[in-house]
Amino acid sequence: MSGEGRAADAKQPPQKELERLWRETPFAVRHSLFAEQALLGLRVCDPACGSGHFLLAAARRLGKELARVRTGEDEPAPERVREAVRDVISHCIYGVDKNPLAVDLCKVALWIEGHTRGKPLTFLDHRIRCGDSLVGVFDLEVLEKGIPDEAFQPVTGDDKSLARRLKRENRDQRRGQAFLPFDSHEEIDLFAGRYSQFASLRDDTPGQVREKAAAYKRIRAEGSKYWQDNTACHLWTAAFFQTMASRESRMETEAATSGHSPFAIRYSPPITTESLRRYLQTQAPDGRLVGQAWDLASRLRFFHWPLEFPDVFASGGFDVVLANPPWELLQPEETEFFATADPEIGALPGARRKAAIERLTQTNPPLAQRWNAYKREIECTCKFLRESHRFPLTAVGKLNTYALFAELARELLNARGRAGVLVPTGIATDDSNKQFFTDLVEAGGLASLFDFENREAIFPAVHRSYKFSLLTMSETPVPRSEFAFFCTRAEQLKDAERRFALTAEDLALLNPNTRTCPVFRTRADAELTKAIYRRVPVLVNERTGQNPWGVNFRQGLFNMSSDSGLFQTAPAAGLVPLYEAKMLWQFDHRFGSYEGVHDRNSTHLPTPTPDQYADPNFVVRPWYWVPA
Repeated sequence: MSGEGRAADAKQPPQKELERLWRETPFAVRHSLFAEQALLGLRVCDPACGSGHFLLAAARRLGKELARVRTGEDEPAPERVREAVRDVISHCIYGVDKNPLAVDLCKVALWIEGHTRGKPLTFLDHRIRCGDSLVGVFDLEVLEKGIPDEAFQPVTGDDKSLARRLKRENRDQRRGQAFLPFDSHEEIDLFAGRYSQFASLRDDTPGQVREKAAAYKRIRAEGSKYWQDNTACHLWTAAFFQTMASRESRMETEAATSGHSPFAIRYSPPITTESLRRYLQTQAPDGRLVGQAWDLASRLRFFHWPLEFPDVFASGGFDVVLANPPWELLQPEETEFFATADPEIGALPGARRKAAIERLTQTNPPLAQRWNAYKREIECTCKFLRESHRFPLTAVGKLNTYALFAELARELLNARGRAGVLVPTGIATDDSNKQFFTDLVEAGGLASLFDFENREAIFPAVHRSYKFSLLTMSETPVPRSEFAFFCTRAEQLKDAERRFALTAEDLALLNPNTRTCPVFRTRADAELTKAIYRRVPVLVNERTGQNPWGVNFRQGLFNMSSDSGLFQTAPAAGLVPLYEAKMLWQFDHRFGSYEGVHDRNSTHLPTPTPDQYADPNFVVRPWYWVPA
């Protein structure tokens, strides 16, 4: 080693000295301004925010950390924490809810939490938005491809022949022009730049807040570039909800419902890919089309994510998504609807209620129209969720909002983001969610799943037997997923015996066919089961076709109809008894006998006597014998 090298090496402080200097350096200096910028650069979203409980918790947590960075103190003064919370709310917090009252309550809660002496309430209209997180354009590229043909599938109230014609016309229009005149990436970059400039405006004085509100209004004003693209997204989404019926029938619906139906709107031409193409080229289509699209968007609260939060989407998505979404089946609920529309019908038992509903067209036509409009709204929503291709993993079978929100939460994340959602445990164990869970596991996106039973009334309004989970998802692949099941209190998650880890390979080993999540009470149960499965193959691996046990599945060894030609009613050489289900019971192969029975149609056979059971040579008598 040269002399210069030795001299340079001698200047390097020892490791212990470095550690001492680190400990004695003030916290704020250690982390520098970079830590503050990093914290304020986080983007946290709740796509079903309600009155803002999760967002408040996130603001408090980030605010406390920001105050520590700024002050260098482990426990900053309350006023410094409040100032930091206000800045976090202004820079980091995003929320969406379909209920406008919930949106207002969320804003109020955030204002109260971040109130700082001498400063006005922050401007939140651009961060806490009202809309249906599940219905609307999620990727502007769909505008380039036109309206999907599946948007023209008929639902209640549609003319099927007209729907077929529109579907055929739309298919021809899409074939005629592969891509529509729209550059989604250019639009996102444009809006992201404008929103970044707008978001950088301060709101430390009432005048600055008013200036910020005015700037936001100008960006979204009618005729602006934002308004034009928003209209295009409304047209695309409205195609799934438009009424495909003659002008006369639509006018009848409007008159009968008296404004109760979101589909009782003035007649306009149908929205097709050609309509969208003309609009994108000229921004001057038939005013009736735009009116219909905006009317539906207003009533059903379409929400187009890349237009509402363009700065976030330009950077790849959110860093954190938190949600306790609604757990609702998307299907018409007769009892719920008629409880307010007609309590007498709502109180009837199932069959009588359905009959009364069928008679409504004669007994109460306006109510029949309202009921059909209610069904139609749900059917159109389901059609959009299934056919818009926004939810390829969870829009299967009976649609439940919790699964759709779980998929949405995952899609909202950027490349390093994490999502935490509170959903029923069925997200991992139900057959209808197996595509989502399999994809999540195989991508390494399942960070943890902690299952709870509501036996101790964590949620008082939910049945005590209901199971729900804290599901954490990661866009950065994780090597192992953490699990715990049958918890009743949060502190039980600290019990090392309850928690266990599984890899994607473990999950494929344990459930190779369904790919759903296995359930274990303890770490020991999980380890024992894995050891057994590594030694003993499954009966049949449906994915690979392997059948190591030579199992042949069929509806019994004999079918009572198709195999009846083999049945004999008396014993003979080469014949064996034909056992039927009624002759067997658990741990009892002599449960029922045809001895002394003369009626073949009997559903219950006499049980052997105690003396017969005591005789090891006693065998039950069958009705049929079959070739051995």
